[in-house]
Amino acid sequence: INSGSAKVIVKLPHSEYNHVPAVEVDITVLANLIIDPVDVHILVGDSINFKVLQLKQGKLHEVTLGPQYYLEIESKDLAKIDKGLATGLKLGTTNVILRDKNVIESSSNPPSMPGARLTVSEAAKITIAFLPYNNWVTVEQEEHEIGIDLYTKNNEKITLGTRYSIESSFDRDLYKESKRTVNGSRIAGLTMTKGTSLVTGKFNNLQANAELIIHRKIDLIPKLVILPYDVNKPVNQRI
Repeated sequence: INSGSAKVIVKLPHSEYNHVPAVEVDITVLANLIIDPVDVHILVGDSINFKVLQLKQGKLHEVTLGPQYYLEIESKDLAKIDKGLATGLKLGTTNVILRDKNVIESSSNPPSMPGARLTVSEAAKITIAFLPYNNWVTVEQEEHEIGIDLYTKNNEKITLGTRYSIESSFDRDLYKESKRTVNGSRIAGLTMTKGTSLVTGKFNNLQANAELIIHRKIDLIPKLVILPYDVNKPVNQRI
């Protein structure tokens, strides 16, 4: 009916069986919950927001933290968490554990609650891409997004919050910026005119470069052609 813990006691109600001891069993009812993201890398001092999602009738619904459910950091020296916002304190890996106030935890038979892994890492590599097609050759008047990402030395992607920012440079006459994330990792815009621009992304001592090439659009004239056809006198027609 609901998540929580309960004790089931079974005994014989007849006096002649008073010598038979009762049997007690603890049961735990858990909701079908997951933590999102389930595995994430962040920088020291940066933060990531964890969400708790519940699967109901094949759809995911976000669960409000506080009244019943709350999140805990396993290694409190590596990170801290306030409601769903986790902040990295020093390098290392720890677990984020979901707690249910209705569930009484037992050391002998602890309930299997959902969890996530949080790794506080250092940035070792920076990459730059031209989205959505990951191709730096495009045409005029096309909407694109410059994506700049950080990776660890083991090529694990780092999720960048709002504590740090990425610097970038490009020819603004060729690529007109329309929107940028707070940390500068995503720059949406429109290609304006034919030309070539050097695009650079920087974070601390890391740098990535790419060459953006914009061509004019190709138009075929006329756009619509209608040719007559006579089934009795088929004639080759050219345009």
